[in-house]
Amino acid sequence: TYLNSELGRKPSRILQQFERMALSRADQFIAVSDYVGRRTSELIGLRKNYVVIHNAVDTTRFCPDPNTKTEESLIVFVGSIDIKKGVIELIRAMTDVWKKYPTARLVLVGKEGKASKTGQKMSDYLMSLIEPAYKERIAFTGHISHILTLDYLRKAHVCCYPSHAE
Repeated sequence: TYLNSELGRKPSRILQQFERMALSRADQFIAVSDYVGRRTSELIGLRKNYVVIHNAVDTTRFCPDPNTKTEESLIVFVGSIDIKKGVIELIRAMTDVWKKYPTARLVLVGKEGKASKTGQKMSDYLMSLIEPAYKERIAFTGHISHILTLDYLRKAHVCCYPSHAE
């Protein structure tokens, strides 16, 4: 219900009912942010307090490395290559980024899904939104190891997470 609402889609009534029943029976209601907890409560009509537990990050591992040089104009996205993660908006925004920073590169790291409207691979759909002159400035790595992902994050000049759902 929450995700559909955030994506501007009408939530399924039966799904809302199931979520309301499940959450009303639960001993605890935990959300990853105050916004998610409050919005979920509003959408399904839940009158129950929730507790916020933010997603954890191991800052001893996910931190800058003095031996890794940042690559100027490298923008990195890490996550599922999926509509709910805001990748369509990110790709569309890159046109404006390239106008101001013509050497910018975008690397999208993560498992990809299908474009819901066309059924094609999401990377193919996203590339269809880009002007031909900029296509070589975008790379999709697919699912890679945590070590390689960490390397991209440490090299990034900017990390971008335009998700609709977190």
